[in-house]
Amino acid sequence: MTFLINSLADVPNPFWDQWFMNLINGMSLQLGSGDFVGIAKQVAAILSLIYLSVKAYAMIVGEGRLDIMPLFRPFLITLVIVNFNLFADIVGGIGKAATTKEQTAFQANAQQMDGIQYTKDSLYDQLWIRVLDSTATIENSMTAGTNAVMDQQINSSYIGGSWNPVAWGNKQLAHATNAITSYITIYEQLLWAKLSMWLQKFIETICMAIFKGVAYCMFFIQMLLLHVLLILGPIAMAMSIVKPFRDSWVLWVQKYFAVSFYVAVALIVLNMGILIISYGIQQEISRMQQILEIPVSEAFLNAISHVDNFLGYLLTALFVVIGGILQVPKVCSWILGQGGEALEGFHNYGIATTKRATETVKGAVAGVGASLAGGA
Repeated sequence: MTFLINSLADVPNPFWDQWFMNLINGMSLQLGSGDFVGIAKQVAAILSLIYLSVKAYAMIVGEGRLDIMPLFRPFLITLVIVNFNLFADIVGGIGKAATTKEQTAFQANAQQMDGIQYTKDSLYDQLWIRVLDSTATIENSMTAGTNAVMDQQINSSYIGGSWNPVAWGNKQLAHATNAITSYITIYEQLLWAKLSMWLQKFIETICMAIFKGVAYCMFFIQMLLLHVLLILGPIAMAMSIVKPFRDSWVLWVQKYFAVSFYVAVALIVLNMGILIISYGIQQEISRMQQILEIPVSEAFLNAISHVDNFLGYLLTALFVVIGGILQVPKVCSWILGQGGEALEGFHNYGIATTKRATETVKGAVAGVGASLAGGA
């Protein structure tokens, strides 16, 4: 528990919550497949008996050809069901490898994002501390020019070496009025700048929440789909023994293969979004560093009103991520759909090859039988 608190204290508001990802991984490990594998074994045994009985009866009565290879189909499918976890690991192995590679790059980018966000917050605090400490200096800079003009007007009231006390009073009143007006102008600009930054910070928080929420949803969706496929996979394998469902195992492999790439493709999209956000934050950091180098003056106050130009990059990254995440299933199906068609074609090619091999064996057996009959 202490380790967890210390880890969370290192980054007050991390860009990516790795503990949440550990929660998702822990949930996926806790979800079991139940008794579906056992049920699938029973279904496969029953269908295998029916399948073999029908095939054997057709061969015995002479209504079917002597096909040896199709008789191995139920045994092979049952072998896959018995070792279904190994089969699922083999099918999803490429997707897991791609996910691991992309996740390493994403974690590095997320750590970099934490660093530049911390730098941005530090510069933001330094900027406003300097503004508050320099308010009097900025006020004096703003009123100096106006007071000089007022002094020239007051000096013209000297007539014949005599001094006009009314003009002197007006001078003091004008100086006080200028000071009050300068403070009002300064705090008005600071108020609008603070409200603008607060509004942009609020929008940034919402955008980042949507950014993370969409990404986390994709991980949950993959976990859910993989769990459902792992549960129903043995049943699909068992049902593929009978002819009406003979391609169900091909469809299952295609879907499982595609879903295993969901997180890998999603991480590619997230990396693109992080790069856009990082560029925007770095531009904002450069802007604040330039403002901090400006001497305390009216130019420094005016520059504060234009310090935050990060929102456009954030919205761009948000649109990229949301659009990309929503297209992840379609992209995986589009890329790996050709793989599913190729897998089905390979399956059909295997059936055709088996038939040709069976016909060749039957021809050879018939030839040998004819030779033996002729020799006799």
